[in-house]
Amino acid sequence: MAGRDGRDEQQLNPQGGRVRPSAPAPSDACGIVPAMATMERRSWDRYSPLAGVGAVILWVIGVVISESGDAPRDDESAQGVLNYFTQDESQIMAGEITFAVGVLFFIWFLGSLRTALFSHEGTGHYTALAYGSGLLASVAMLIGAAVLIQPSFLDDGDLSAEAAQALAQVSDAMFGVVELTLVVTLLATAIVILRTRALPRWLGWASLALAVLLLIIPIGWIGVIFGVPLWTLATSVLLFMRQPGTAEAAPGPTRV
Repeated sequence: MAGRDGRDEQQLNPQGGRVRPSAPAPSDACGIVPAMATMERRSWDRYSPLAGVGAVILWVIGVVISESGDAPRDDESAQGVLNYFTQDESQIMAGEITFAVGVLFFIWFLGSLRTALFSHEGTGHYTALAYGSGLLASVAMLIGAAVLIQPSFLDDGDLSAEAAQALAQVSDAMFGVVELTLVVTLLATAIVILRTRALPRWLGWASLALAVLLLIIPIGWIGVIFGVPLWTLATSVLLFMRQPGTAEAAPGPTRV
C-alpha cells in the first residue's frame, strides 16, 4: 500500500528489520490423487449391484455343464450314483466350480442389497435378516457344490457306492436348506420395500409371493430353480438403476 509520500510502506519487525510478505499457501496438489482414487473407487462401486446378473449367468452355465453328463435320477441306485461320479468327473468339476463362483457373485450382490435396504430402513432389523439369511443360503449352495466336487479328488476305488450316494443326498439336503433360508431373505426384503419404497413396490410384492412359493415344500423347488434367479436379475438391475445420480434414483424413505 502506498504511503502519503509516494513510497511503499514497509513492515518492520521488533528488531527493526524488514519483514517479507508471507508467501501464499500452496494449493493442495497432492489432494488430486486421493480425489481421483475416490472417484475411481466410486465408479467401481456403482457396478457392484450387477454382480447379481453375473451370479445368474454363472449358475446357468454351471448347471448346463453339470447336467450335460448322465445325471442320476432321484431313485438311482447307489452303484448308479457311483458310476455318475466316476464317468462324468470332468463335467461335474467344471460345472460345480462354475456354479460356486456364481455363488460368490451372489454374496457380492447381497452386499449391495444390504446397503440399499439399510439406507432406507434406518433401524436395520429386517436388513440384517435379509442379509444374514442370504449368506446362510450361499453357504448351503457352496456346500452342495463342494460335496459333488470332492469325489473328483479321490483315487479310483477310494469311493464306495454307499459313500457316493450319501454325498448326493447331502447335496440334495443343501438344496432344501437354500429353499428355506431364502424365505427369510425374500420376506425381509419385501417388508423393507413395501414400507420404505427402497425399490419399486411391485418387486416387494413379487418377493413376498416368491417367499410363499418357497414355503410350499412340494413345489418350492420351482421357486429355487426359476424364481430366485429371475428375482436376482430383477433386483440387481433395479439396484443399479436406482443409485444416486441416475435417472431412476429412489425417492426418500416413506412409511406405509
